[in-house]
Amino acid sequence: MLLELLHNKTSQAIQDYSKYTAFDPEEPASYKFRGDCYRMLEQYAEAIQDYDAAIERDPEYALAHYNRGLTYEKLGQNEQAANDYNVYLKLRGTEDENADKIRQQIRELGYTSEF
Repeated sequence: MLLELLHNKTSQAIQDYSKYTAFDPEEPASYKFRGDCYRMLEQYAEAIQDYDAAIERDPEYALAHYNRGLTYEKLGQNEQAANDYNVYLKLRGTEDENADKIRQQIRELGYTSEF
């Protein structure tokens, strides 16, 4: 019951964010948030497509890079995940309280943190 409710709410959120992207197609946040919804529903191809759209509109949108990395990791595309995590660290720098955790994620994927 709870999972069904969550699925319905997430599906509704996708519809809402789709309206936002139609209203203002250059706003990156709508794509990022819709990508988050798709990722929650394990619709990874759609999530990556939306993260790509967000990054295309704002290449310095750190959270879009990080969440695309999470999605690539779910798909077993570890090199792409590590690349996105490194871009996130480059953009956020030392101001991110989770930087050490993200560096550890990169190492666990078999790659080296560049930042």
